[in-house]
Amino acid sequence: TYTTDRKGGNTAIQLGSGNLKTVNNLPSSNIWSFLFWIKTSQTNVGHLFVIGLNNQDGDFYFSINDIGLGKLQIGCKTTNSFNVKYANNVTMNDNTWKHIVVILNSNLDALNEISVYINSVKQTLTTQGAYNNNKTTDFASKPLYIGGYDNTTFTYIGAIGSPKIYNRELTQTEITNLYNE
Repeated sequence: TYTTDRKGGNTAIQLGSGNLKTVNNLPSSNIWSFLFWIKTSQTNVGHLFVIGLNNQDGDFYFSINDIGLGKLQIGCKTTNSFNVKYANNVTMNDNTWKHIVVILNSNLDALNEISVYINSVKQTLTTQGAYNNNKTTDFASKPLYIGGYDNTTFTYIGAIGSPKIYNRELTQTEITNLYNE
């Protein structure tokens, strides 16, 4: 269902139960930039994007509210654990539009491979527990889901607009320009 976007048009997608599978196999790359706008008041866990197949090694997700505080959570499934980071400085579920850019650069060490920008401001990320040294894998041959990975578990409830995926790292100038579009 389409809903009002951040500029007053009718181009944002309203997600509820279920998911929208958009890409069967992402092209191979070691660097990814994911960009999207969201608006939600969701108080339970909701996956915005999931790359992979339900908790298999190398799966990756962006979620809202996983620690119950309306924060953005970024996680990658690694051997028998998750590498999880939170953007703690911005509450995501206050029902206002937020511009999110998540950059994955598996050429960097595991602690530094994830960068997050919210409304064009780079966020300081907090890790959950011990962050192991396993790095994000290449996403080639993995499906991309928007709004969850199945119809019942951790579905995102809210609006999402202008999703874009780049197979390179966006610069701060590019992120700011995209935010100001």
